[in-house]
Amino acid sequence: MLFDKLNKNFYETIDDKEYPSNEDSVIISSSFGPRNLITPSIIIYINGLEKVIPLNSDINILFQQGIIPSLDRIKLYRVHNGKYKKVRQSNGQLKLLPQDKILY
Repeated sequence: MLFDKLNKNFYETIDDKEYPSNEDSVIISSSFGPRNLITPSIIIYINGLEKVIPLNSDINILFQQGIIPSLDRIKLYRVHNGKYKKVRQSNGQLKLLPQDKILY
């Protein structure tokens, strides 16, 4: 494993400090466990409140999670040329972008 054990010599080369010679007291492990998962996120606004959602989310996902009501009751606005413009959406598969606004 990448961070299982690092010996005293390694630490001394990094910052020139003295560390315990007992290798068992020098154990570093990833706080994420054996596998890391990084999820890029974007910020959208729902009824004026900031909401952080995973990148590549669509309106259907918000509906399925109960965050928004039925798709025919929402209005989606997207920034275009520095101003919010209403977006017509035929189905819930429209991908959400940063700064999108959803009102209902």
